[in-house]
Amino acid sequence: MDERCQKGGYGLLSLQEVFENSSNVGISIAVQEIFGTNPQKFIDYIEALSIHRPLGIELVGEGKPYVVTPKSSMWSKVSLPWLSIGYNLEITPLHILTLYNAVANNGKMVKPMLVRSIRSADGQRKEFPTIVLKEKICSEATLHKLRSMLEGTVERGLARNLKYGFYKIAGKTGTAEKLVDGSYSNNHITSFAGYFPADKPQYSCIIVVDSPQGEQYRFGAEVPAPIFKKIVDRIAGKDVYGREPIGTASLVDASMSDILVSLNKKAIDRQSQVAAMQLQRLIPNVLHKKLRDALFLLESLGLEVAIEGDIHGNVYKQSLKAGTAILVDHPKILIQLR
Repeated sequence: MDERCQKGGYGLLSLQEVFENSSNVGISIAVQEIFGTNPQKFIDYIEALSIHRPLGIELVGEGKPYVVTPKSSMWSKVSLPWLSIGYNLEITPLHILTLYNAVANNGKMVKPMLVRSIRSADGQRKEFPTIVLKEKICSEATLHKLRSMLEGTVERGLARNLKYGFYKIAGKTGTAEKLVDGSYSNNHITSFAGYFPADKPQYSCIIVVDSPQGEQYRFGAEVPAPIFKKIVDRIAGKDVYGREPIGTASLVDASMSDILVSLNKKAIDRQSQVAAMQLQRLIPNVLHKKLRDALFLLESLGLEVAIEGDIHGNVYKQSLKAGTAILVDHPKILIQLR
């Protein structure tokens, strides 16, 4: 990045830091320097990712993307830098999620699947196969840089409020002014898109909040990012295979078969505990447990769980006494953590 980034703001930033801190100025300068003499090349990259046309999902009413191009009468000298930061184009949240999912999926972009199969009354079944939109969205080197930027946004950037938790998260905040009657307004659309666990992705997700209320809630890091984090914590609490990671010493001293046996034993023990509780229909004791373990036990019994306190702490109080019978479906229980 050249010296123009030194004037105000964050000061002189690397491209990694520009991404982590959502610097519109930095991104605009970088894109202008690379594509300024040939803006169509920038459009070609967008079109190569298939985000300029509908995905063809199995629902009526899918939004149709729109991108200003150099061939359009609306194109001007500021169109390219505006495009680089998300203006002068319209794409759906599902398009954004499809792109982020491709980054998590080793570069392979697949069409979102909302319906896997349809069964009729006579037993006939129609299957919907996985459709690959693009085998590789970019090179391995570029993919590595993208992942580093997305992880850096959570580790050091605007979304660092998501850093501490059960899983390492990779993602990006988004904030856009809403167009009202042809002019940009003070209302915003905020978003957070990403995937987790960052090192071995299993889930991708996008949260979009339209017109969040309050001056302090205008940006993607303030509203959608915490919602994303709550979803991560809830999924982590139900992930049998994602709890109690094996330490380095265990990996060194144990063979792979020993490790798999250990993991399977943990899963079986956990499932046996849940099965016993379900049979007896008794409130379990979750005191001193981590949130993920408490959620797993309680929700496996059909309890509706409310949470108070530090989600990274241990349970120190539960509203329903352990050992009492569960007499109604979906009873509510409050757990407090510190």
